Amino acid sequence: MSGVRGVERLGSRSLRGPLPAMLTQVAELAGGIALLSSPEAYTVATIGDDGRCSAPDGGMPGGAVDLGRVYEARAFTRDVELRWVRRGDSGQGVLLGEQVTGGNLWTDLQTTDLHYLLWGELVDGDNPAGWVSLSSARIGTLRVPAVPPRGRRLRLRAREYIAVEPDHGNSYVLDERLIAIEEGQIDE
Repeated sequence: MSGVRGVERLGSRSLRGPLPAMLTQVAELAGGIALLSSPEAYTVATIGDDGRCSAPDGGMPGGAVDLGRVYEARAFTRDVELRWVRRGDSGQGVLLGEQVTGGNLWTDLQTTDLHYLLWGELVDGDNPAGWVSLSSARIGTLRVPAVPPRGRRLRLRAREYIAVEPDHGNSYVLDERLIAIEEGQIDE
């Protein structure tokens, strides 16, 4: 875990609608990563400029991912994160980021970056350029859009936003935002 950084702001904006529409509507997500949960699979995908998600095991032509069965998603770039949950035929989401406007705004926050080691060791496989396979007995094999050097692991970087209660000085984590998949080591 990195040290606490200076004063920051965090904005959030509520969104409603189906996931494909939200991914298209939020232009800042282009080039990002989506973590997609469906009854059949957990898929890590990339987000195109058109808002479409693709993955080597996407199941549709060109690796496209069928978002119609996704019931929960977290899509992110270094600047924003979209959290979305299916509600009937549509869905409800929230967009988080330091520059997000049009909804809630928290200021005078401190931040700290932290890391979550991704399960699985790198395994050789038939991976498209820019993708690797991670495998573990507990999770099976998962393809991830990253290419770490041999001997390195992958981790998910997140940022916590810490608020301080002005009346009594207690601190609490207001929220956390996913930022990137990057290389790391177990002992980092």
